[in-house]
Amino acid sequence: MSGIKPRIHYLPKSFDSSSMFLGPTDVLPSISSGLSNHSVEEGGTVTFSCEVTGSPLPSVSWFQQDDVIPLHNTSVVMITQSGSTSHLTLINVTHAEHGKYKCVATSSIGKDFKEAELVVKGKLLSQKKRDNETNNINKY
Repeated sequence: MSGIKPRIHYLPKSFDSSSMFLGPTDVLPSISSGLSNHSVEEGGTVTFSCEVTGSPLPSVSWFQQDDVIPLHNTSVVMITQSGSTSHLTLINVTHAEHGKYKCVATSSIGKDFKEAELVVKGKLLSQKKRDNETNNINKY
């Protein structure tokens, strides 16, 4: 050999090379920044963000816990895109939203994902305290 080193490209373990061809401008999807753990008070609002790169530009899906069905826009879930950054906003957060959230970037040539944790704090009343408050209200 004349001193030229071959280029080696590492692909994700789930990559299936039998079904695709990488062109000269193709870049595997990657989540380059943004996804971090959050803590929020019950009833509050929280936003997760992840910036994606790749060519072709990957689409982004958000998942809660290990669900296989992606989250979608509802009255308390808002998914928006600003350039190459996707945002997941949870409104009026309850303890049911506590847990892992996953940002998945997918294109025709592969996918990447990152996870973050949401901790929901406070406002849980013990049953005894709720009963006492109810009894105090009923006295009047």
